[in-house]
Amino acid sequence: MNQEQSIEINEVITLLAQAREREGKARDARIALEYEVLRLMQAREATTVAHPDYGLVKVKKGRPTYDTGILLPLLENADIPQAMINKAYIPEHQETVAAKWDGRGLNEIAKLGGDIAETIESATIRAADSIVIGDK
Repeated sequence: MNQEQSIEINEVITLLAQAREREGKARDARIALEYEVLRLMQAREATTVAHPDYGLVKVKKGRPTYDTGILLPLLENADIPQAMINKAYIPEHQETVAAKWDGRGLNEIAKLGGDIAETIESATIRAADSIVIGDK
């Protein structure tokens, strides 16, 4: 590689590094602004706001996950019909897929109330909400 090629690649590497730095700063700014919009919307108890330029701005609910350790006793709970458990719980199987719980099934089981609903609520790990801008 001659000196001219070396200078050219160094210039391109510098541009790439600068672009990555700008991208990181822009991402940080976007995250901070999204958090602020969420905070303002929550203060208004709003899930949708009409914007004159961007149409509807909506809160997109984060998808929850569940703490399996807390939920495992539900498998042995005689108050929960097995048909409901079968819809909510996906056991580990031969494809080496980890066991997991289905939120729709758990929502049905939670309707049984009492300790069962409390167990499901304590196992629920809420994902962060996000903002959707524009009519989608």
